[in-house]
This record gives sequence, C-alpha cells and structure tokens, in this order.
Amino acid sequence: MSSRPISLSKLSKNNLILFVCLILVAGVLYPLLNRSGSEGSVAVIEIDGEEYTRVDLSQDTVFTVPTPAGINTVKVSNHEISVESADCPDKICVNQAAIHQSGEIIVCLPHKLVITVITDTAKESEEPQIDAVTE
Repeated sequence: MSSRPISLSKLSKNNLILFVCLILVAGVLYPLLNRSGSEGSVAVIEIDGEEYTRVDLSQDTVFTVPTPAGINTVKVSNHEISVESADCPDKICVNQAAIHQSGEIIVCLPHKLVITVITDTAKESEEPQIDAVTE
C-alpha cells in the first residue's frame, strides 16, 4: 500500500469526466423517460361534476363545450389539450398551458368546467384507485 497523496488536479479531471458522462447519459434518457403519459392518454371533460365527454389526445381536433354559464373552445393538438377560448371574465383556463400527462388538470371555475388527463389504463377501470394516503 503506497502512501502517495492523490493529486488534486487528477481528481478534478476525473470528476469532470464523470460529470460530463452523467450529463450526456441524462440528456439521452430524459426524452425517453419523459414520453410517458403523452401517448395513449385521454382527457375527461366534466361540467359541474358530471362527465360531459372523453377525448382521445391522439386525434387533433377543436370543439366547443357549452355550459350553463358560458362556452369554452377546447383544442387537442400534438397529444395535448388546452382551452383555446372562453367567454368567462378571468380567462385563467385560456392562459393555462396545454396539458398532456396523467393527473394534470385545467379548471374554468366560472363555467364549472374541469378537464383531467388520464391514461388508457385509468380509462378502462371506472373504480377510483385507493392508495396508502387515502386509506
């Protein structure tokens, strides 16, 4: 066993190489792992707590959703859904970014409109899932 001290410059060079390799691996894996939820998803549109319709996010479309309080225009494009226009006073739903991942929600409170993205597996089962937190 030698008692030579480790050179600080060599340690720093090895750390730099390791850091660069980790960044490259993360850069390659991120797009692959981030795709979950974008394909095979549907959006459930509810008005005042009642299901109005389900929309397949793989089919680009624009349609209107009439509510007792007003009208929202909903747009599906590139596996994302958004509210394109609404005649509500605050337009928070219109200014919200498009959603595509399971569990994301858009709400238009004045119109009592809720858009929720779910995955294909969630659309098959109508029973709500119970997890450790809700038990």
